Amino acid sequence: KTAKILFMAALPLGITLLFNQVYFRIDSFVLALTRSTAEVGLYGLAYKVFELPLVIPTFFMNSVYPLMLAQQMTQDVGRRTYETKKLLNKSCIILCLTSFVLSLAVWFAAPLLIYIRPEFAESIPLLRILTLGLPFFFLSSLVMWALIALGKQLVLAGIYGSLMITTILLDILVIPKFGATGAAWITVGSEALVLIASGLVLRRYLKKI
Repeated sequence: KTAKILFMAALPLGITLLFNQVYFRIDSFVLALTRSTAEVGLYGLAYKVFELPLVIPTFFMNSVYPLMLAQQMTQDVGRRTYETKKLLNKSCIILCLTSFVLSLAVWFAAPLLIYIRPEFAESIPLLRILTLGLPFFFLSSLVMWALIALGKQLVLAGIYGSLMITTILLDILVIPKFGATGAAWITVGSEALVLIASGLVLRRYLKKI
């Protein structure tokens, strides 16, 4: 019985993370089916470099998330709301500044990070497009775990499920024609939509408590 209760409690978060992984990876799958092997390799190289800074918000939220949970145990609703907003504002500032600095660093260092061989040079503009999405990825991580701490896992599953379907459709329509460039722009746009949708939900919820 306990195992069933724990499973049902964790299920919405598991589904959310599954949706997240699918829409995060589906572009490479569609690219492999519709474009040349060389183009898939160029996009894969740019994506591998792009993924490196994404560990930063993960490590950051590993530190912040326990604080969020602790704040939800506070009985004083007014104090709980104030402390939650204060923590979110500080975290947002840190992640914004960090992502902005990293975006600039990766943008200008892209030739050094990519130009291992002359044939890899076409990965540089792809990496630069993906780099534009770093602020969205950093902040969406904060919003996602804030909603989880506030018990809004089902809402998150709905958001990520909807965006997964949207992303799959866009990939199928755009990638065959525009290739890796289209895939890169969809990655950036999809994460921006995730941030907007989840951010609006978080804002609405914080106004109610």
